Amino acid sequence: MKLGMIYGIKCTENGMIYVGATTVSAVSRWTKHKYYAKKGLNSCGSEFYSDIRKYGKDAFELIILQDNIKTKEELVDHENFWITHYRFLHCVYNTYGSTTKGQVFSEESRKKISDAGKGRKHTDEHRRANSESKMGHVLSEETKAKISKTLSGKKRKPHSEEAKANMRLAAQRREQRKRDQTQKHLTP
Repeated sequence: MKLGMIYGIKCTENGMIYVGATTVSAVSRWTKHKYYAKKGLNSCGSEFYSDIRKYGKDAFELIILQDNIKTKEELVDHENFWITHYRFLHCVYNTYGSTTKGQVFSEESRKKISDAGKGRKHTDEHRRANSESKMGHVLSEETKAKISKTLSGKKRKPHSEEAKANMRLAAQRREQRKRDQTQKHLTP
């Protein structure tokens, strides 16, 4: 059973190479890299995407470095091998080793990540935009069942009086909007 492959994207202008691992086709990944570079994103390293924009996509060639890798662990190991190999030759875009999903963080790193997110407050604009992005989104019955199963049996702390008042107010606003919409449809 084949899980994935290691690919390289080599710049013919400067000899640098980007090494990646994929479980889809290498052509598909190269297409995504070109799209991200065009959009100005830098998820795989600013130098790599900057060079795609600078030299153009035709200045790069796609190379399959290794194929038929069978496990996720082997995928990570082989990607790291190729990154190290090209780093030794001083011609790799990758600044870090494998970024394949599933990496394990140390307790110290997990604590730092946790602490960084604590106490973070979103702006009103951010909350409004987030809320609007979910308006009209309907969950499937399967998703609802999964959520219900996950939450069943969990004890939740009771809502504060302020939270209850806010929920009542929100329900009243929803009802008022429904009445207004109905009235608008009925009015000739």
